[in-house]
Amino acid sequence: MALGGGFEIVLACDMVGAARSAKFGLPETAPGLITTCGGLFRGWQSLPLTVAKHLVLTGRRLSARGAYELSLVNRLFPVRGDGERRVVDVERLVVLL
Repeated sequence: MALGGGFEIVLACDMVGAARSAKFGLPETAPGLITTCGGLFRGWQSLPLTVAKHLVLTGRRLSARGAYELSLVNRLFPVRGDGERRVVDVERLVVLL
């Protein structure tokens, strides 16, 4: 899960890999709080304006597939419970790029 500050970090990244079960969003905005650390500003730059508004104003979460379709995530990884192996795969991907 990349929620709150974790999602704001994702918005600042050049490349993002995610498990297919990942969720993204700014849940702190649901009860009326303001997101900090650039979530409001980066959201408009990284996502279509209507999607960014929806996430910020409702606090709803975006699925990994949805993030991939919006080009927020570059690659989806299957969930197998072998996190250590996935880290090695991501490192190889970064080296190849």
